[in-house]
Amino acid sequence: MIDAEQTYLQLGIDTFTEQLQMKFGREEPIIYNTFQNYLKATKERVIYEMRKTKALGIPFGLKFVRGAYMKEENEIAENNKTPSPICDNYDMTSENIHNNIKTIMNNLTKGSEVKKKLCFFKICKQLKSSL
Repeated sequence: MIDAEQTYLQLGIDTFTEQLQMKFGREEPIIYNTFQNYLKATKERVIYEMRKTKALGIPFGLKFVRGAYMKEENEIAENNKTPSPICDNYDMTSENIHNNIKTIMNNLTKGSEVKKKLCFFKICKQLKSSL
């Protein structure tokens, strides 16, 4: 599992993760990227990564977390006079997680009910441990 970092580092981490997935995870998702759901743009990132891995023909592995860099992200936004990338409150972050789970579940390959259930239980286990 590749951990997520601050937004200004994430593109590089995503690129590195993609390279690892291309080299080692072509048959099954053994390389997992992390998505921080306290960021407003996480849904767009999840959709982009799903489309990208599909186009590349590699399995999509992911881990959801709430997030860890709120103070730093807000300071950077304030210093740059840009809107904060952080959700306004805990409930919005929870809504992000739930919507992203629905997006993932709705976009799994048809006919993969067992994989859906296994994926769902892995995601639930991750959510439970992040609460």
